[in-house]
Amino acid sequence: MQHRLRYQRQNMDEQHGYEWLGDAGNTLAPTLHEPDRRRFHRQNGDQVLNMINYLMEVTDRSSVNYGTYAEKLIGDQLPLGITSELSVFRWLLAHATMAN
Repeated sequence: MQHRLRYQRQNMDEQHGYEWLGDAGNTLAPTLHEPDRRRFHRQNGDQVLNMINYLMEVTDRSSVNYGTYAEKLIGDQLPLGITSELSVFRWLLAHATMAN
């Protein structure tokens, strides 16, 4: 199943120095997936973008401001010891929904 990205690459803060593996012009996310135990790399723009969009889908949020807030949480506050996608998602869900 394909999902339309709510938060897109052009919305992201390039100051985080993301590395991109996917097609930059793609507005559909055929790889949008539920977080699992695979390792989360906070510099991987595709992985961060997927995480933000999955969070927005689960919480039924669609504003760019919410996506920007989630990106800032990942870039500035995510503890280094949280390394799996599932752990990142749980942490992000707890912190992003507390403040917004």
